Amino acid sequence: MSFSAPKPPEPPNPQVVAQAQAAANQETALLQGRLANPVLETTPYGTLQNVIDPEGNITRTTSLTPQGQANLNLQRQLTGSAYQTGLEQAGRIRSGLSGDVSDVYGGLPDITGESAITTGAPQAVRSVAGGEFATGVSPTVFGIAPSARDIQTQVSAPTLGATPQVTEQFQSTLGSPTIDIPTAGGYGTLRTNVENAFYNRQKRMMDDRFASERRALEDRLAIQGIPAGSEAYNAAEKEFNRRSDEAYSNLAFQSVMQGGQEAERAFGMGMAGRQQQEQEAMARASLANQAVQGNLSQRLMSAEADRARANQMFGMNVSQAELANRANQQRFGQEMSSRQLQNEMGQAEFAQRMANAGLINQFGSEGFGQRMQLANLANESRARAIQERQAQLQASSAIRQQMIGERLQARNAPLNELAVLMGTAPGVQTGQFTGYTPTAVAPTDVVGAQALATNAAMQGWQGQTAYQQALMGGLLGAAGTAGGYGLLRGIK
Repeated sequence: MSFSAPKPPEPPNPQVVAQAQAAANQETALLQGRLANPVLETTPYGTLQNVIDPEGNITRTTSLTPQGQANLNLQRQLTGSAYQTGLEQAGRIRSGLSGDVSDVYGGLPDITGESAITTGAPQAVRSVAGGEFATGVSPTVFGIAPSARDIQTQVSAPTLGATPQVTEQFQSTLGSPTIDIPTAGGYGTLRTNVENAFYNRQKRMMDDRFASERRALEDRLAIQGIPAGSEAYNAAEKEFNRRSDEAYSNLAFQSVMQGGQEAERAFGMGMAGRQQQEQEAMARASLANQAVQGNLSQRLMSAEADRARANQMFGMNVSQAELANRANQQRFGQEMSSRQLQNEMGQAEFAQRMANAGLINQFGSEGFGQRMQLANLANESRARAIQERQAQLQASSAIRQQMIGERLQARNAPLNELAVLMGTAPGVQTGQFTGYTPTAVAPTDVVGAQALATNAAMQGWQGQTAYQQALMGGLLGAAGTAGGYGLLRGIK
């Protein structure tokens, strides 16, 4: 088997691919022109011939029928006669257009500007004087609120018993177990001994088996007439050596796994003994902590009884303070009722003053309303006068528009006559031939085909490279696993 790296495929020549693509595009373009445009097109009015040379140039030749050619000649004569008549009338048109266009609007009445509408109308009333109103009423001075009584806000705090101090100490650490756990070096020695014993025992059996198989292989080759040193003999011997090397490599790996399992089992037994001693030490520490907890609970119960008595005394003091505060609150409420009565009397007097001010304001509003009615009457009279004036201006505007239209018609008459002369020549109906229509025939994708072939070659090369790398990685991994054990022991 060869382990040399496979060679990547040769890249395509871009110049050759570009020339091939250009040639394919040119052939496709010529094919499009021939497919989309007929060589000869015949109609009742004549024929159209299309010629495409190898370079892609198009020549279109139109031939009319004798009658169509005669009609085309008559049309050209009629058009020339109309143009000649227009030139002869150009002097008259020039004289008609020599005046300024503003002359059309000369002498017309002016109907623009606000003064043309409001002339003669009465003046508008834009503001009305307001009446006299009452804007303020003097309030009655109400009674002053009574001062608040003193209220007790503090109660003496009781004296509580002191919090008991904990003198006993909890056991928080345990002694180290007496079971010895092998160190990393001890496990390494145990593992090496197990590996060597397993490997040596299995190797002796494999040596006997492979020696017997080798003798059988030599006898079989001799019976088959295959001489030593021949290609078939060397191939059989190479295959036998490969199987034996693979078997010894697997044996080395199995011996390593056996040694690891034996070391792990020994470590588990040591850890089980250590955990048992730790559990016993934890049980002894738990009993000691329970005793300390019982003493602390008794002291806390005594302190809690002292605290309950102090809280009871504090509650009695609070009740006495609340009784005194309720008495002060009752006296304050009575004084508030007296002040409330005084305030109600002042509120009634203030309401009477407000009623008088309302009457004054009502009289002022009625006077203002009357003046507003007079102003509205004056404005309505002005609006009617303006409407009459607008009607008059609309009638004048209609007359003005009619005069402007007549003047513009007289000015534009020569232009209209010239336009009629220019458009009197009838069109000669000629053959309606189809235009040049290119088709959408896709060109040959030479670059795409070359890219597909290159990609396929690259994928094949990448697959070969990946396969070789995987094979080399497997061989190197097997050699690395067995190298520290089998190869150093003379594995063949």
